[in-house]
Amino acid sequence: MRYEHNTTQTKGKIDFKAIHDSKVEMMKRFMTAKADAERKGEVVFKPL
Repeated sequence: MRYEHNTTQTKGKIDFKAIHDSKVEMMKRFMTAKADAERKGEVVFKPL
């Protein structure tokens, strides 16, 4: 994954709450998808 340089130089205040909310939303989606897969007997998540 490559990070572009212009992301660190965004003008104005970074909205940390929005970033946090999107991370929480992604985790919720991941957990529900994982639970569904496990219920069906398909293991998607493999610990490293």
